[in-house]
Amino acid sequence: MATRATTTRTTATGCAPSGDDDAFTAGEVFRAYFDCRKNKRNTASQLAFEAKLERNLMRLTRGLNDGSYQIGRSIAFVVSYPKWREVWAAQFRDRVAHHVMYNRIAERFYRRFIHDSYACIPGRGSLMGADHIHHFMRQATENWQKPAHFLQADLSNFFVSI
Repeated sequence: MATRATTTRTTATGCAPSGDDDAFTAGEVFRAYFDCRKNKRNTASQLAFEAKLERNLMRLTRGLNDGSYQIGRSIAFVVSYPKWREVWAAQFRDRVAHHVMYNRIAERFYRRFIHDSYACIPGRGSLMGADHIHHFMRQATENWQKPAHFLQADLSNFFVSI
């Protein structure tokens, strides 16, 4: 795996809450930190953030509430398995901010997704998706009595293109 360090532009988010009722609480930010930490435990950026945990979380809370929060630099690296691709990784502080936003808005989106959306949705996942595909296959073949066809498609370099 080759590694390349690079940066992204640092810009203000402009996402300060519109009123006191919309203010981000310290509890929300702490909860987001623990959510974020689950899969990044003992990484260098997580440990550095945790060394001054309370200060970092309170500074993030203030920044989100007063509109002064700015996205930090990201690191880019290339992975080769299962295929070559470039990956951009946000700083741990920015990951916590992502979780704050996600925790606040995710439920609104989940309610609007079609029933057959599975990826990254709590209570769903690949097993549920596989079970539904099996159901659809049985339905299309009339319980395996008739032939059926399917199309598997992929949009090449979709995320790179956007």
